[in-house]
Amino acid sequence: MPATIAGWRGRGCHVVTVNDYLAQRDAENMTGVYRFCGLNVAHIDQAMKPDDRKQAYAADITYCTNKEVTADFLRDCMALGTVQGAGAVILAKLAGKGDQLSSRLVQRGLGYALIDEADSVLIDEAVTPLIISGPGPNSEQLEAFTQAAVLAEGLTRGVDYGVNRRFQEVELTPDGREHLAELTADFGGLWHIGRRREEVVTKALTAKELYQAGRQYIIDDGKIVIVDDFTGRLMPDRSWRDGLHQA
Repeated sequence: MPATIAGWRGRGCHVVTVNDYLAQRDAENMTGVYRFCGLNVAHIDQAMKPDDRKQAYAADITYCTNKEVTADFLRDCMALGTVQGAGAVILAKLAGKGDQLSSRLVQRGLGYALIDEADSVLIDEAVTPLIISGPGPNSEQLEAFTQAAVLAEGLTRGVDYGVNRRFQEVELTPDGREHLAELTADFGGLWHIGRRREEVVTKALTAKELYQAGRQYIIDDGKIVIVDDFTGRLMPDRSWRDGLHQA
């Protein structure tokens, strides 16, 4: 009932659930009811192309997952660039750029949402931030990650660093920091900066100790592809942040 009432407003309604299967199943099961009420319904899944997503978001009621609707929102923010906020959009329309602006977006706006299984969406899966970023090649940084992986093999767990599996954390000990400084004494670049040196090596240790191929990720065509912890599905368009993916 609330989804139908929201749909009648003509601004769209997102029904947010925890996985693609539920989004598709519930949309299909409820299609007859919504059509009887004069509304159309669609769903979003991970494999959809931008044009198909745009069409699905244009429906009166759109079933989707929290990850997909949030990722599409972030992509739209990137597409908007500096034209963000109601005032900027109005100015763009007055300048005759409204159609050009809207053609780059897949969502038509955030009017109304209903959350299914709110405990999973707002608590369980909310611990991992969603970040969309563009490519930024840096040869020095790439070399540093390669060197960090070698250095990580030369450090001893329990002496140079500790592993907290409960919180998925790795921390260098004071002895480990000194050992690392000694190992990188002849290195150049970022290795002269103590904090940056320790950050890069900590990421390498985290990848080594807490991330396993076949569990947290797979290697597909030479690339790291994340495996969703909750569904087991592959997420080829996602990456870990702060250098963990490179590590």
